Amino acid sequence: MFPTHPRTRRASGGPAAPSAVRRLLTGAALATLALLPGVVSAQSSAPAPLYGQSWALVVGIDKYDKVRPRLNYAVADAREVAATLPALGFPKENTRVLLDAQATKANIEQVLYREFAGMGPNDRLFVYFAGHGETSDIKGGEEGYLLPVEADPKALPPTSISMDEVKRIGQRVRAKHVFFAIDACFSGFALTRDTLPKRGGDEYLAAVARLPTVQVITAGRKGEQAIEANGHGLFTRRLLDAFRGQADLEGHGYLTAAQLFSWVEQRVGRDSQGKMTPQYGKLDGEGQFIFTMPRIGGPPVVAVAPAPTVRMEPRTDVGSLYVTATLPGIEVWLGEQRLGETTTGQTLIVDNLGAGRHHLRATKSGYQEWRSEVSITPKGRTDAMIQLQPAAAGARPASEPPRVAALPPPAPVPSGALARALGGDRAPMVFVAAGAFLMGASDDDARATPAEKPQRTVTLSAYWIDQYEVTNAQWSVFRQAHGGGAATALTRDPRFAGARRPIVGATWDQAQEYCRWAGKRLPTEAEWEKAARGTDGRAYPWGEAAASSPPAQVGKTETSDVGSHPRGASVYGALDMAGNVWEWVLDWYDPSAYKRVATPANPKGPTIGGEKVLRGGSWWERDPASARTTSRHHQAPDRAHNNVGFRCVVSGDDQLR
Repeated sequence: MFPTHPRTRRASGGPAAPSAVRRLLTGAALATLALLPGVVSAQSSAPAPLYGQSWALVVGIDKYDKVRPRLNYAVADAREVAATLPALGFPKENTRVLLDAQATKANIEQVLYREFAGMGPNDRLFVYFAGHGETSDIKGGEEGYLLPVEADPKALPPTSISMDEVKRIGQRVRAKHVFFAIDACFSGFALTRDTLPKRGGDEYLAAVARLPTVQVITAGRKGEQAIEANGHGLFTRRLLDAFRGQADLEGHGYLTAAQLFSWVEQRVGRDSQGKMTPQYGKLDGEGQFIFTMPRIGGPPVVAVAPAPTVRMEPRTDVGSLYVTATLPGIEVWLGEQRLGETTTGQTLIVDNLGAGRHHLRATKSGYQEWRSEVSITPKGRTDAMIQLQPAAAGARPASEPPRVAALPPPAPVPSGALARALGGDRAPMVFVAAGAFLMGASDDDARATPAEKPQRTVTLSAYWIDQYEVTNAQWSVFRQAHGGGAATALTRDPRFAGARRPIVGATWDQAQEYCRWAGKRLPTEAEWEKAARGTDGRAYPWGEAAASSPPAQVGKTETSDVGSHPRGASVYGALDMAGNVWEWVLDWYDPSAYKRVATPANPKGPTIGGEKVLRGGSWWERDPASARTTSRHHQAPDRAHNNVGFRCVVSGDDQLR
């Protein structure tokens, strides 16, 4: 989704959400770790923290005394990492942050050896460093260095921290598990490569949790340039995504360092188009640093898998299918193979399933047959939810795929003027009449992700929505009148500047603040989708076809003036609902939100979460499918990017002035 731009961080071959989330393991993970001394009692009914205490040192340096060039986002990266740590179980009183002039070699050592002298043998220590890294040649090889603020490129050994010293730090402190995350590219240190086991079973987890270890992950190799992505380092952005729970693909509530690296490496390599190759391994010991993941909300998932299929030869082009259902006793078939019957509170898991499309079928006496096509990706997980409809007189034959009931034709565009100037910003707004519409993607839509399904009928009250995305000119008036909107460097970038270009670089909170100032609010996810697609379930605002040259600002290098693609208007007259910028909406993101309520009225999404929903695609998308009316994306509400903006809504009927 997000573009990347070269980061000025030095990388050389020579010189060169709500706070209610709690960090606790639950269920089977705690049962496994109950074997560990000082972790949890076998008789205890309440979960306990995995470690005795957790400690963290976070370092970010933009302004160096003697090293050039200056960095732009290392300090921002460090601050965001520090803000994320409490949800992972690192208390603020045990966390130190050193920024710019504070980040001297002496201060770093002072924190590790004196301020953290209270570390115990069952503790963990996490060290994050964002700044310059450098590699120099020595006899018989190379040596890598972390550069504190006073580092002298002409005298690296006495003024910098070598990777050998990093290893010694890990060995000197008393903490059992030590993990270094370094957002810099360099070489010159020996790592014991740590491969991810095929299955991290109970015995494996218990063993690596007992053993001491010193582990490290870096943004890339010597000679590679660290990449900056929308105000933050690409490596750190993916690290933060992992810390917010996205890397916990199976919902265990924890990640080992090896699992963390596997997830981050794939995404950094993909997003950088192979220009960054994160490095990982052990400097000492045989254990695993364990991260406990924040819980986003909702009931725990219980997954009970049948016995795995035994293969005669290894395969890499396989994935997993997770099948859940709302009823017990449903017979499930994959093609011509019977998988078994569903059970309340359990999940059917099919492992080692060949990549590609497969036909899934479900039957139960007294219910209509259910069919769906699922797409399996290599090493990925695909979720399928079975929802059967009771059989009734005149029901369609069992061989027909399920479909959502037909709705009346699209409501007409309001009579009179197409748009009216409403609210404190007097922005033109278009009217969306009360009534039902089709929300979400159909089961047979191969372009859609599981988070867009199932499709269902949603009823909304009447409202008005901005005809255009909020512009730089409107944002400027808001700042002058209200003083609440922070100026961003992004609005001065020539790719995004211009009075009629959409504002970019605003966080979700800032977008909400603007809407309140204008007497409006952000749209709910349902309101946004109805305004974009009307009531006939169309895939794009202009209709069903993507077209080779869609009437939208997608696949470009910059934003466009709002309203530049009039042929892309929705049936209500809203413009740029596809492309230009992703748009903040009101709802918290939950990938399974659509499955929780079948036919809601005026839905507002989950009550808590870690990320907010984004809708509509952006200028940067290379695939128009990302700009479909059902496409959902998400990011933390305090994040700002150069392809994210917003528009506002006002509740009320067509007589509103």
